[in-house]
Amino acid sequence: MTENNGWEKFFNNHAPHYLKESFTKNTKTEVDFLEEELDLSQGSSILDIGCGTGRHALELNRKGYRVTGLDISGKMLEEGRKIKNG
Repeated sequence: MTENNGWEKFFNNHAPHYLKESFTKNTKTEVDFLEEELDLSQGSSILDIGCGTGRHALELNRKGYRVTGLDISGKMLEEGRKIKNG
């Protein structure tokens, strides 16, 4: 088993509080911007590296994209699963 690095520890500890941050409140607007700026085609596959709680990945998925999220923090991914199943 490997030790957590500093960033992993930080984000694991911050995960339960992450979505309370003010900068997480504009997810839909941010995803709308990404769709337009990247000229995404409906149904495209997207890899969200450093997805955290998956707030962008989940919104993109709701809009019909196939999204895979990847993050160093297992706790952030757990928070995302709570949102998805929620």
